[in-house]
Amino acid sequence: MPGEAGGSAAPNVRAQAFNCPHCASPLTIHSPAIESIGCASCGSIIGVENEKLRLLSRAAQTVHEVPALPLGSKGVLGGIKWEVIGYLKRRTTVDGIDYDWSEYLLFAPGEGFAWLVEDQGHWNYVRTLSDIPRVSRGMERFKHDGLEYRRFNAGKAEVVYVVGEFYWRVAVGEECETEDFIHAPYMLSRERMASEVTWSIGEYLPADDVQSAFTVRDKLPRTVGVYANQPNPWEARHRGVCGLFWKFMVVAVIAQLLFLYVVAETVLKHRIVFSPTQDEVTVTTPEFVISSLTRRLAVKHATDIGNNWVSVSTTLIEKNTGKAWLGMQEIAHYSGVDGGESWSEGSRGDELVFKGVPPGTYYLAIDYELGTDRNLRVVDSIEIERNAPGWSNVVFLLVFLALFPLFTRSRRAAFETRRWNESSLYSASDDSDDE
Repeated sequence: MPGEAGGSAAPNVRAQAFNCPHCASPLTIHSPAIESIGCASCGSIIGVENEKLRLLSRAAQTVHEVPALPLGSKGVLGGIKWEVIGYLKRRTTVDGIDYDWSEYLLFAPGEGFAWLVEDQGHWNYVRTLSDIPRVSRGMERFKHDGLEYRRFNAGKAEVVYVVGEFYWRVAVGEECETEDFIHAPYMLSRERMASEVTWSIGEYLPADDVQSAFTVRDKLPRTVGVYANQPNPWEARHRGVCGLFWKFMVVAVIAQLLFLYVVAETVLKHRIVFSPTQDEVTVTTPEFVISSLTRRLAVKHATDIGNNWVSVSTTLIEKNTGKAWLGMQEIAHYSGVDGGESWSEGSRGDELVFKGVPPGTYYLAIDYELGTDRNLRVVDSIEIERNAPGWSNVVFLLVFLALFPLFTRSRRAAFETRRWNESSLYSASDDSDDE
């Protein structure tokens, strides 16, 4: 779409009626900027100069196209009441395959011209740019008005059908070089002809918006595939789901900390020291009282063991009934330096949990077996907590919640893959750039 003659505004003038010099069909001229008219009846193209008509090409168009928006259709876009005064069909050829799209020239007195572009059922509301982007040929990305645009298509466009009024001497077979850059829902397009370079900006319009704006009774062309600057419907949904995920995560962690520091009760702390000369050690802790049924009784061991291991057998015994619960675990921690890099494995602490412990007076009988890898004493600080919440439930909850943003992220990425599969410049490595 060449640049608008005389800028974006036009004087408020009345439409003038003429007759086609070839077939005498009635013609209308809406603006003094109009330079050519395609006759819908005979296909001739008529030049306009100083309100005089001159036949440029006689019945040159053998194929008669029926625009989805008939000439004379009126509708409101961007708060402006437009009238469709011209229609042309363009074509580009990629790998021997022809791709057609439709362009509708809009006119509003006092406003000038705009375009509606339809391609595979997708629509763009397009205006000519006066603020020309600074883009060198072949540039893949650039910024305009604070938004980063990415090169999507490049090629040649040929006019294959014309009807109605145009502000330049349009001709069937007219060609120009085109480049499209996208930042959904916007598209910047550059058209290069022998005498000029024109930039325009398009904004994606859903077909339903076009249908309602122009009150078209017939159905508009069916939408096919994903369009270059079509907004990703999963983008906002993904941001919303991620926002909810982080909120739920904060709530879960706060709840866990409240249970940990408010609900949980420490019933015993005890410190045990045993030397390497004692191969096996049996220790009995002081007694402690559990006043009610305990859902979860955690026995936490925190040692200072290093480059060694210790086997721990812990028996929880109710003093009055002799009822006992047994648990076994091994604590090991090793570290060192290899090739100038530090390494470590294992842990110096561990936790043993007894569940469903009834009220009573209890103590622990603990059997230690110390390894012989290192000849040093070991200190074990024992802490017994009643109804202390486990972190595993929080982890499982967060893993479950993370499935939702992972799902929306995958759908968003799939939509972008479909978009870039339509690009003549697409390469598979581009997918990772967008993520």
